[in-house]
Amino acid sequence: MSLFFLSLLFSVFASSALARPMARQSSSTCSTPDRRVDWTSLSSGQKSDYFEAVNCLKAAPSKLHMNNAQSLYDDLVVIHQTQADTGAGTDSWHFVGQFMHVHRYYVHLYETLLRNECGYTGPMVYWNEERDADSYSNSATIQDFGGFGSNNNNWQVSQGPFSNWTFHVGPGSNNYDHPITRAVNERQARSSGKWYVDGVKTQKTFADFKDLLYDTLHIAGHNGLGGGRGDISNVWAEWQGTDDARIHDLADAGTETQKGSTPTTPQTQLYMYDLIKTATVADVASTTEGLLCYTYQ
Repeated sequence: MSLFFLSLLFSVFASSALARPMARQSSSTCSTPDRRVDWTSLSSGQKSDYFEAVNCLKAAPSKLHMNNAQSLYDDLVVIHQTQADTGAGTDSWHFVGQFMHVHRYYVHLYETLLRNECGYTGPMVYWNEERDADSYSNSATIQDFGGFGSNNNNWQVSQGPFSNWTFHVGPGSNNYDHPITRAVNERQARSSGKWYVDGVKTQKTFADFKDLLYDTLHIAGHNGLGGGRGDISNVWAEWQGTDDARIHDLADAGTETQKGSTPTTPQTQLYMYDLIKTATVADVASTTEGLLCYTYQ
């Protein structure tokens, strides 16, 4: 699990050009939704404010005190680590019906901590991964986050705003101190390009949309960056915005755990270890209803 996982791609991955259509009209309880914006649209001062807030999470003491966690940032990693890829079929984050929902709420938790614990007042951001799919190596967004390591130093990132960080949780199910590493696989990265994005958005049901997205755009973030991944709430919100019936579609979406038999329902719970209240799938099915109030710009 790399820094890109939580500090940049945690933010939210974009699927098309900057000028994006509004998903739909917001509800009466979300009359002035926040806007999530492309990272490259920020000023240098706004970027500095974001980096300062992320570093604040790294400096703030852990509230969970689990799995070697020493900071609030570590707590975020623990939440994912302990509920995903468990190896026992109990994974409730991947290959499950609520895959999209739990990651959307996870990003909301990240934003909540940035704002409430670290005083961040700027916009939440996303990486327009589709735009960079042909050459992650030349991505201005990735370069702002320190670029890549090299084979000569085991891919350790030695520059940028987080180059002095040490991770205490992970990698994977392990827990030992390790630096930020980031490599690139351009062939794998191409799976986040326009051809794949367009294919995902042509799917008619949520089940088909989710499954194809998992195997293409989601995996491109992991494999294209050697451990990094992107939240895909933006792509999902745009797909939902073309038909309101898609917002709560869970037909054949899957079960609550990888090897379980209980189907995911609107009442399926999304647990974040009480760093934020437990939500349900229904709570986060829309970005402008329920608990959430934001759109993408």
